[in-house]
Amino acid sequence: RDLQALVPDDVAARLETPVLGRTAIVTPVAGDVPPTGPLVWRDGACEHLRLLSGTCPAAPGEVLVSEADVDNFGLSLGSTRTVGSAVDSPEDVRLEVVGTYAPSDDEWWHGQKLVGISSAFGGTDPSAAHDAWLTTEETFVEAPILTGETSQAGALVRADSAGVDDVLALGERLRVMAQDVRAEGEDLHVDSGLGAVTDDVRAQTRQAHRTVPLL
Repeated sequence: RDLQALVPDDVAARLETPVLGRTAIVTPVAGDVPPTGPLVWRDGACEHLRLLSGTCPAAPGEVLVSEADVDNFGLSLGSTRTVGSAVDSPEDVRLEVVGTYAPSDDEWWHGQKLVGISSAFGGTDPSAAHDAWLTTEETFVEAPILTGETSQAGALVRADSAGVDDVLALGERLRVMAQDVRAEGEDLHVDSGLGAVTDDVRAQTRQAHRTVPLL
């Protein structure tokens, strides 16, 4: 919510309603080769996925897992895993599986990868990775700082602000905003794919100006 407040009014007016989120990387503390992967909260997530079993997380420590994680790591409704934190803390974080899910509404997730990660490899260099475990904001609030923990406020460009001139102007405005936000703190960043779009539009415009039609 503090991140949302950093977005200037003229930029916010050209964007859809921001979606708030938090992510971290978690690994269970027990097991021969415990899997590592993302722990994710996004505001309103359960409205943008398919709930395959159980219920949506509603309390701290509750998580949804993928069917692949069920198969690969023996998870089921009521399974618990304890994960460590990124700081010296006597408190580990207990997570309980309350349901399984499948992705839906890719646009709303802004390209965030949820599944297709789950895997387990043996041999001389065994490793394991889990899909995104979806949880509540309270899980992050009540836990010690987790490994790689970040907060995000993401938004799509409004359709009525997607004209060529609008996109070019917004792209330039975001470049300025990125500098202003970075000045607020070295750990603050503006991440946007709009820069590549505006560069492509400008390149196509320059090429069109050099093209001579032959009649």
